[in-house]
Amino acid sequence: MKKRYLIPLVTLVVLCMVAVAGCGPDEPAGPEMMEGSGQYVGQVDGNFVEIMLPDDEAKVFQLSDELKEGLAELGLVENDAVNFTYYEAEDGNAVLVSIGLADAEEPADEAGDEDVEGPAGEADEDAEENVDEGDDSEESEE
Repeated sequence: MKKRYLIPLVTLVVLCMVAVAGCGPDEPAGPEMMEGSGQYVGQVDGNFVEIMLPDDEAKVFQLSDELKEGLAELGLVENDAVNFTYYEAEDGNAVLVSIGLADAEEPADEAGDEDVEGPAGEADEDAEENVDEGDDSEESEE
């Protein structure tokens, strides 16, 4: 009788151990990606580029392996407005993972978009009202 329960019991214990072994602490998801914008200054060497940030601070970024191979294909020239994604490596280097030309309509400082649009939008509405009022007065004079 004891042998009859021994095999299922051992099997159950082994399955529980396998299930519990997979439940460990979560592995880190990777480095925190950050976004920025600025003006492309140029390539320092085969591993680094320099970008002038909106606060007039020049910052050097290490190129990721993918960008080392494809940077020339982007055709960036000095003073091009760019948007980019990077992360801070353990050694302190800012590692550039993507870069591209910024849209002409987008502001250079993405962090301040909400603050900039709010008051400007209100001012634009006031200006439109003044224009409308001006149009009415011109029409009434005629």
